[in-house]
Amino acid sequence: MTDLQKDQKDQKDQKKDQKDQKDQKKKQLYYPLTDNTINLPPIILTSSLFTYDNVTNKITYNNKNIREFEIATKKQIIDKKRFNNEEFAIMTTRVSNDTLLETNKWCKEQQLQNIKTVYACSVAISKHVKQHKLLVIEMNNTTNKILGIGYIQNILPESFKYQIFSSNRTVNNKYAYMCRRRIDISDMTTNELELIRLLEIFCFKGKCNMKRVRGITRFSLRLQSKLIQNEGLNIYEEIKKIFTNRL
Repeated sequence: MTDLQKDQKDQKDQKKDQKDQKDQKKKQLYYPLTDNTINLPPIILTSSLFTYDNVTNKITYNNKNIREFEIATKKQIIDKKRFNNEEFAIMTTRVSNDTLLETNKWCKEQQLQNIKTVYACSVAISKHVKQHKLLVIEMNNTTNKILGIGYIQNILPESFKYQIFSSNRTVNNKYAYMCRRRIDISDMTTNELELIRLLEIFCFKGKCNMKRVRGITRFSLRLQSKLIQNEGLNIYEEIKKIFTNRL
């Protein structure tokens, strides 16, 4: 074998190694594992989105099935009447590590009574959301993790009443929704965390992700409908249960 052939072979092997590392990293991002899982909720054992190994006691998320599920979700018909009649609406809001630090600092300085956190955004909640009570999934776009779930009321705040953010984020001071009840993921049970792990896939990964929208927006109704129809998983009921279990 000539020197040129050796170089070509080395380059080919190097490219293959890089591709394998990239694929493995992508797989790890898409297949979060749960160790020492106990008291598994029924959805884990029956859903096509999961595989549970009772020997190692680990759960894996089926990447192929999730991708197919996301594609099918785009054609899902929404029963709007059903969702509008629910007591709560499931919402999402987004922060980064920087905006989270600023928000926490502001809340600490203000010492507002009975306020757990504040959701500051540049746009108001859509008028299409009819519910007065909202359960908000807190998404951290920097870490691709859910931080917790908060409860707010669907009341339009006064514009620019609070100066929470400085510098180039002042536009996000326009509307500030006060959160008086909040459950951090550190306070959730094993079963509740399994739901959070699944929600993180749909919130942050794939074609249906919710990272790129502004303000406090509704958790995809198409996705909720598809999960009910195909997987028997009612996101609304499960998230509502997280709150009602603590009343």
